[in-house]
Amino acid sequence: MKCRLRLQLLLFSCALCLSAVAQIKIPQEWKGKIKEGKNTYAYTLAIERRVGDSIFGISTSASQGFFCETAFRGMVSGTMYRIRETRIIRMNYKGTEEVCLMELQLNATDKKMNGTFSSSNSKRKDCGSGSVALTRTEQQEKEAIAAAAPSQAEKIVRSPSSPLPLPQSSISVKRELDKRELQVIDRLQFLEDSAVVTIYDNGVIDDDFISLVINDRIVFDKVKLGTTPLSYTLKRKEGERFSIAFHAETLGTIPPNTGLIIITAGPKRKELLFSSDLQKTAAVLIELIEKVP
Repeated sequence: MKCRLRLQLLLFSCALCLSAVAQIKIPQEWKGKIKEGKNTYAYTLAIERRVGDSIFGISTSASQGFFCETAFRGMVSGTMYRIRETRIIRMNYKGTEEVCLMELQLNATDKKMNGTFSSSNSKRKDCGSGSVALTRTEQQEKEAIAAAAPSQAEKIVRSPSSPLPLPQSSISVKRELDKRELQVIDRLQFLEDSAVVTIYDNGVIDDDFISLVINDRIVFDKVKLGTTPLSYTLKRKEGERFSIAFHAETLGTIPPNTGLIIITAGPKRKELLFSSDLQKTAAVLIELIEKVP
């Protein structure tokens, strides 16, 4: 009887944990401060995606004269978040080897997230620790709600191979773009008839505006990158290859213009970070190859 009761309690506890994980709304953005002794830094935690109880995203640390953006991954168990920064994406500090990546132990409520952090790098196993206090941003919640609510265009029933519906104001074939150096960041091939291209801002929402150009045709004209994705479906045509260019219209408040592109083709998924400015335009080349029976 005691063993059965213990088993029931254990299953109930696990159910509560799974329920808490399932209730995490993605994307999320938390902003606040980290303190290390007398030093205080502004800190942002942007959770972009979740797979099971694993989460992934971008964190930023900033103080007067210092800025660092890192990728992170984490685990969620109930209200506990364990975050580990994995790599530096960009920063304005020259001494890369002196910058420490952090590990955070956080406890979250609906609006607040508090806890501690420790930090280390390859040369120094321990390079500081302190406290963390974050608040979930209201703007992020509004964008998440807007993303979840389908627009009138999205309610149109289309076949899976058709391009996603786009507002007519987002398509322009007449405007001439400035001539810039094209910088190819990757070349991809897929044995599929179609691929979905999805684009986000890669962390801090800092008023980055781009025009998405596919094979010299503007499919999104002067749109702001944010947590609500831009999506477009490529459909294979005989002999056609796709050049996807990210033409920067502004550099935002934190130059250059950066973003995250996710290409999904069948079971395959590829994630790439791109960076464009007013002289160079990042691009990805994609080829969809016909399957041989």
